Amino acid sequence: MSQKILLIEDDVFLKDIYHEVLTSAGFSVVLATTLDEIMKEARNSVFDLVLIDFYLPGANGIEVVDRLKSLSPVPAKEFVFLTNVSDPNDLKLIEDSGCKNITKSDVSPQELVVKVQEILDGQNKVTSKDSAQSSPEN
Repeated sequence: MSQKILLIEDDVFLKDIYHEVLTSAGFSVVLATTLDEIMKEARNSVFDLVLIDFYLPGANGIEVVDRLKSLSPVPAKEFVFLTNVSDPNDLKLIEDSGCKNITKSDVSPQELVVKVQEILDGQNKVTSKDSAQSSPEN
């Protein structure tokens, strides 16, 4: 089963590129742009990863992540900002949110695939380690 990503991006050009490279790499990608679309998708599915732009129409990414994390169940294991944020105050908000940040201008679309896979592989290592620690020893 392929890993499922919710891609939240309002730039049509970038959304199309990211969708293409991520699906070509074998990920199942669901697209959302507006807050209504985001919340609808989040209520209907659980994702391995949410990739979210910081600047969105009608809300910033922090507000969206807070709303998503308030849902039960939380719709993703991991939230990662995919941004070109340079304002120190906004970078601090991202850091304080506990989310990772990938700077769009620092990665090619192919490098994005590698970074996404590294993040997801890290989830699997934590999950496997947690499972091994909670298993009774023989």
